Amino acid sequence: MSDAHRSVARADDILARVGGDEFICILFDADEQVGGHVAARLLAALADIRSLDVIPAASIGVAAAAPGVSLDSALQLADAAMYAAKRSGGRRYQLASDLQAANLYADTGAAEPRWDRAAVR
Repeated sequence: MSDAHRSVARADDILARVGGDEFICILFDADEQVGGHVAARLLAALADIRSLDVIPAASIGVAAAAPGVSLDSALQLADAAMYAAKRSGGRRYQLASDLQAANLYADTGAAEPRWDRAAVR
């Protein structure tokens, strides 16, 4: 996983294991569309790994945080998007903003959210 992440992420981006088979990737100064591009490249990098007994796969939820939106809220949005990707068959990513119809994004009030480096460090 870390090799695949390094092949698609920027130097300042952070990958951390949350628990079990769940990871978080924090992209600074990136909107949700950039997160979607990184997620797509990460899925492709994972699909290219053939040296293991199992082929790794991922379901990725992508969310962004606007100034004033807590990191916890953004993580909850990303988690909801990840489970939506899993329900859709896995091996894909889901943008949290695409889940607006289900009111999952309503609490943030963010139209075009972005990660704020100061809020995380």
